[in-house]
Amino acid sequence: MRNKIVMTIIASLLFMCTKGWCASYYVDYTSGSNSSAGTSESTAWKTIDYMDDHSYTGGDNIYLKKGGRVEGTIYSTLIWYK
Repeated sequence: MRNKIVMTIIASLLFMCTKGWCASYYVDYTSGSNSSAGTSESTAWKTIDYMDDHSYTGGDNIYLKKGGRVEGTIYSTLIWYK
């Protein structure tokens, strides 16, 4: 029974992401801009602090550009339901 519930949750999340309900956000510390949308590599945000000011939903992805040093703090709130 427990495995069935877990598989149902996973399938639901995959369905949501394939239907466009999940979002991807990008941070590029060299050429990003905090006035950009942050939803593509060409419109990436510049700082982690700016990224942390937004709300996200389950399944959203955040991509940090590799190849350099990025400083900042990411705060996360996890909500668990019984």
